[in-house]
Amino acid sequence: MKLLLNIFLFFCPLLLFSQTENTHLSNWRTKTLVIKENKAFQLDSLTIIPSSLEIFEYNTGEKVDSKYYTFEYDKFQWHRTTLPDTIDIRYQVLSINLSQQFSRLDTNYIKVDITAPDDYVYDPFTNNATGKSILDLDGIDYSGSFSRGISFGNSQNLVLNSNFNLQMSGNLGDDIEILAAISDQNIPLQPEGNTQNIQDFDRVFIQLKKGRSSLIAGDYDLRKPQGYFMNYNKKLQGAKFENEMDLFNGSLKNYAGFAVSGGKFARQNLLTNEGNQGPYKLRGNENELFIIVLSGTEKVYLDGLLLTRGEINDYTIDYNRGEIIFTANRLITKDTRIIVEFEYTDQNYLRFLYTLGSEYKKGKWSGRFHLYNEQDSKNSSGQQELTTAQINFLNQAGDNLENVAAPGIDTLLEFTTDKITYKLIDTLINGIIYPDILVYSTNPDSAKYTAKFSDVGENNGNYIPSTSAANGRVYIWVAPDPFTGIPQGSFEPVIKLIAPEKRQLMTLGGRYDIDKDSYLDIEGALSNHDKNRFSNVDSEDDKGTALRLDFQNGFSFFKKDIFDENTKNKTLETHYSSKI
Repeated sequence: MKLLLNIFLFFCPLLLFSQTENTHLSNWRTKTLVIKENKAFQLDSLTIIPSSLEIFEYNTGEKVDSKYYTFEYDKFQWHRTTLPDTIDIRYQVLSINLSQQFSRLDTNYIKVDITAPDDYVYDPFTNNATGKSILDLDGIDYSGSFSRGISFGNSQNLVLNSNFNLQMSGNLGDDIEILAAISDQNIPLQPEGNTQNIQDFDRVFIQLKKGRSSLIAGDYDLRKPQGYFMNYNKKLQGAKFENEMDLFNGSLKNYAGFAVSGGKFARQNLLTNEGNQGPYKLRGNENELFIIVLSGTEKVYLDGLLLTRGEINDYTIDYNRGEIIFTANRLITKDTRIIVEFEYTDQNYLRFLYTLGSEYKKGKWSGRFHLYNEQDSKNSSGQQELTTAQINFLNQAGDNLENVAAPGIDTLLEFTTDKITYKLIDTLINGIIYPDILVYSTNPDSAKYTAKFSDVGENNGNYIPSTSAANGRVYIWVAPDPFTGIPQGSFEPVIKLIAPEKRQLMTLGGRYDIDKDSYLDIEGALSNHDKNRFSNVDSEDDKGTALRLDFQNGFSFFKKDIFDENTKNKTLETHYSSKI
């Protein structure tokens, strides 16, 4: 029964088409072809009925004998020595192409079962012919790893560990190129800082490029643009767009970026000791002791010379501890002048940054415009949670933030053993009464206070750390010098307040290349540095302007055939910078 049904379905279209030969549904086709060589070619995309094929010479209309050509399926080829210029072909087609292969399963995925060599398995996730996954994207190369793990013990809870690493490059189609490096770990670690090259352990970097335009998203480095005043080196998380185009027979480059800044810039003069190679401790702008330096952001200058990181070079740095050690290649003395510029993590405020600019060049002329804006959010987060009273302190402080501090003593509603507690007493020394001195106590009747201490510098405080069996650091009061009244400690029960900042810089400049050794460059800058966004006090000195003029002229003292090439060409440089 099934065989009869297939025969009926096969011949039904033939009967239908033969009855409608002269209608638009006819399966009869006529073609006129020009024959140039004895080469097989395809007559139609559908299956041709062999018995219906007829060939006639175009000029005479005479039917061509079948011995002069061969026809198989849909391929036609001449075998006659003398070829006619033009022929007419008439034939019938079926409604389907019988030579096309159909299958429910792709045989490329059938492979030998390694557990039983005589058996076969069907694996749709791996192409047996090419060995590639069916998820492969043409034109994209990638490599990486992904892992999950658990760890547990008799004295710890169950911990899930995750590691992911992916590198990708290639073409997404429509001439869009992709370059990506993605890594994610449970505990992102910074490099040790003992090598010249830095490899980031936890990073997301994706770059899309098409023609002369590119888009970068994720973690990227923002480098110094062309010019004198705009000088920075930042590690950011965000996006940046760059584009280059031809304009008025010149080249115009534009860029714009928005990101969250991962660190805060600091510049520190190290106080060195004779013969001491380190470690030297780096501090924050507010004299913070415990900071984490962002890897790869440091620049170390020794007597004006930029040093190179690495054990075989000039110095090594521990980013997590904020400590720098100099190698034997650089002998450190008490007279050595060392300046360190770096970025460190600052979790007091969320810091936003955006930048944009344009650079245009046409012949010997070039111009540039750059804008840089970096500011902290007024909403505190992380290590510093500001109260209304502390905000009022900052509102009245203006730009003088060195001595801005809020009281660090809190009163407990009830006694607790989970905190370091103190009592307040008055102390009489050498006839002088010192009121409200904090004394460590565990007596529930008098230990009603807790305190937060800050390092205010040597001989600026009245408390020092003390060794104690308590579960935490205890501070004890020391009397001032009886003759000079100078404090003998370096800590005080105060909380240093850090204000949100804003930095803005806009530059506009131009350059004219007189010849290959001479040029004239001029650049103006407008800046705005608000040290305390909470306060309008002392805001009159926040803005500044500057102008710089550079001129370089190259010339020769002697003719080229008299002295060595190195002694002939000299350069005269003139620089002028001024605040406006």
